[in-house]
This record gives sequence, structure tokens and C-alpha cells, in this order.
Amino acid sequence: MRYFVLLSFLFISLSCFAQSYESYRVGNSENIDITPTFGVCLMGGGTENDNAMQWFLNLANSGDVLVLRTSGSDAYNTYFYNELGVTLNSVETLVISSSQASQENYIINRINQAEAIWFAGGNQSNYLDFFKSNAINEAINHHINIKQGAIGGTSAGMAILGDYYFSASNGTVTSSEALFNPYHPNISLGESDFLNIPILETTITDTHFDNPDRKGRLSVFLARLLLNNPNTSVKGIAAEEFTAICIDQNAMAKVYGDYPEFEDYAYFIQTNCELTPPETIEQNEAITWSVNQSAIDVIKIPATPTGTYQLDLNDWQTSNWLTWEHWYINDGNFNFSSSSPRNCTQLSVDNFTANQVKAYPNPFLEYVYLNLPASYKIKSVYNSKGQIVKHTFLGKQLRLNSQSKGVYYVCIESNSGEISYLSLLKH
Repeated sequence: MRYFVLLSFLFISLSCFAQSYESYRVGNSENIDITPTFGVCLMGGGTENDNAMQWFLNLANSGDVLVLRTSGSDAYNTYFYNELGVTLNSVETLVISSSQASQENYIINRINQAEAIWFAGGNQSNYLDFFKSNAINEAINHHINIKQGAIGGTSAGMAILGDYYFSASNGTVTSSEALFNPYHPNISLGESDFLNIPILETTITDTHFDNPDRKGRLSVFLARLLLNNPNTSVKGIAAEEFTAICIDQNAMAKVYGDYPEFEDYAYFIQTNCELTPPETIEQNEAITWSVNQSAIDVIKIPATPTGTYQLDLNDWQTSNWLTWEHWYINDGNFNFSSSSPRNCTQLSVDNFTANQVKAYPNPFLEYVYLNLPASYKIKSVYNSKGQIVKHTFLGKQLRLNSQSKGVYYVCIESNSGEISYLSLLKH
């Protein structure tokens, strides 16, 4: 009996001191202090697109790149450091196996020292279990919003980057399962409680969009999120497996892939202009969300090797490729059709604001200058949820009484009552 107790004590003691992470590093062992360039890279989960990865690594400005993962090994180290022709000080992979890693000073220091952070694939529920609501979470958000470092991920690593997210904490869910039971127990959604990337505010991301087809399930996610956040423009960004979406500091999204050799696309998705929720959404019943066959507005952009086509996420409608679709659901059956460009009369950006009013800097941190003609005035300012934000406008300087990062819309009124909107991005 004493022998058994001794072995049990020894096992417990060794378990308590087991390391919660593994580290693999290539390059310079000493950190260097370099100012990075902010940007977000979202990759669909197949083989990495080299051009998109070069775009992402260049944001580190020859500094240190950190790969965070919860399974696997150091496969990214050689690829990032040696194979893409981008000069880096170092690449380090941290394979984190438990939430105890958040108590490791080494982990927090490495996050703080990185100029770019990349999330590998795996299981997004592990990232949330190990990184959420702890020192790791705080350090990553500091990297994004204070240091203005680059951030990106593939597969599960992309799925966790949105303001809204599918956690997969109860396992995955198919489009068919979601469409015929929008409250399926595997639909586990998180909202604004993990990573804070202003460009992705009120946005959910989804990956492997073509294999299997996930359009139906993402539509259900949007429906659920709209119900939870009424009067909010809920959005989605989805990437097919070999597609990457690279968003720069000015909120311009370039789409990389192998189109036209392959049918590679990215999808930029918005709930209808009126923010009308589903007509029928009940547990164990097929969902109907039609809104006259226009429940969801979608821009479908082909992904080319050079990122030829792009979308301005300041307004989610300005693009050099405009293929629009409507998505809708009737009695659990997902449908889509071609549509004309989105034209919401509320919070729209017209030729007046685009051509006559200049805003600088945009994005901005504390204030922005507007060269507003004398015959126009600022009527009101809205956040992305359509809520009025208090502001001051003295001379040409506009200040918002809000510390929240994200997209804001300035309502401009002429002496004759003409209304225009200008979009601004606050970092």
C-alpha cells in the first residue's frame, strides 16, 4: 500500500511540473526592436499561398515572427525563414498544450517581442481554451492594438480572428445540420470576447469554404448573430481552401489564390440593408430567411496569384471586381442568385463624400481632419452598429467621444438638406 501511495505521489508531482509548451526557433537568438506594419492575413486552410505569406511576413519589417499553435510541430519555421525570400530576424513556433502556458513569462515575452503573429490550423476550441481570458489573450490584443503588429492565421487559426466566431467547442456542424436545426447543439458562437481586431468588428470568419460547402451554415451563424445583436450590420468573411485574404492598415483587402487556373474565391458577406431577421428560426425546425430572396448580400471575389482584385473594408462595397449575389434560405434549403450591387440608403457613401470631402489621417487614432465645404455640416456620427456617437468638430478637427476601435460613419448634411456619409476607421 505504501508503495502504491509513493508512486501516485510521484506521478502527481511530475504532472504538476510538466511543461505546458514546446519552443522551436530559427534565426537570431536575440530579439531586435523594430516597428512593424499592421495588417491581417486570413487563409482558407489548404496549402499556404506563397504570395500571401510573403505579403504577411514583410509586415514584420525584418523582425521576429511568432507562430502559435496547439498541436503539430515546427513546420512553419523553415518555410517562413528560408523558403519565401523574406528577410527575418527569427521565426519561433510555440506549441502550447494547456492554459497553464499563460502563466509562463517566456510565452508572454515572446508575444510581446513579436512583430508578426501567425496562428496555425488545428482545433479552434483549443485556442479558445488555452488563450482566452488570460495573459496570452491580453498580450495578443496588445500586439494588435497598441504595438500595431501583424496578425494572421489559417484554418482554425483564421476562424478565431473574427470579432464573432464559431468556437467548435461542441464539435463541428455541417450546413445541412445547421439549416434544418438552427439551434443545433454543435452551433457554439462567441461574440466580442476574445481577439479585438478593429477591421473585423461585428464580423465572423469561416474557412474551407468549398470543401465541404459551408455557405448554409455560415448563413445560419449570421442569422443567429443578428438575433443576438439587433440593429447591427453583421458581416462575414469566408475563404476557400486555397484562398488568402490580406487586409492592409488602410482596410484594403486583397485576395490571393490561383484563379483562373482554379476556381478560387473569397466571399464578403453582409446581412440585408434593413437588418431583417429570419422569418422562421426555431429549434429542431428548418430555418427560413428569405426577405424577398435578399436576406444576405455577398461580394464574390476571385483569388489571383498577384492579388489583383480587392475590396475596401471601410465601406464593404468599393471594389475593382463587383460580382454580387443574394443568399437566402427557404424551409432549410439554401439558395443564391446574382444581384446588382448593394445600395443601402442608410450609411451609404456617395460621390460627394468620395470626391469632395478629404479625411486625413484615415485610419486615425485620436482625431481626424475633414476639409468640409462651408455649405455642409456634420449632422451626426454613427458606429458600425448604427448607434449615434457623440463628437466634437472644431475648425477641421473631428474628435469622437468613443474609445472603441472600428468603423464610424459621418453623416454630412448640405444647406439644401442633401445627406451624404463618409466612412472612417479608428485604430
